Amino acid sequence: MSTDAELFTIGQLARRTGVPARTIRFWSDAGLVPPCARSGSGYRLYDAAAAARRNSLAGMSLPAPTADAREIRPVRAATRR
Repeated sequence: MSTDAELFTIGQLARRTGVPARTIRFWSDAGLVPPCARSGSGYRLYDAAAAARRNSLAGMSLPAPTADAREIRPVRAATRR
């Protein structure tokens, strides 16, 4: 996979942000921090924007209801494909 941006697996994003991988996986499944791509092996891959979204979620007084957290979910860029 060739890309200009650095991509991270859930484990790598967890280590970089200090949030458990299980939490990132939950947020991903809820659509709050969606992966920007999948590896050839099916791993979810995240970019720097995902880390920024994660920081936005962490700034909330969690546990916030998922519906409230979705209010801050940014609209996906049309060019991200």
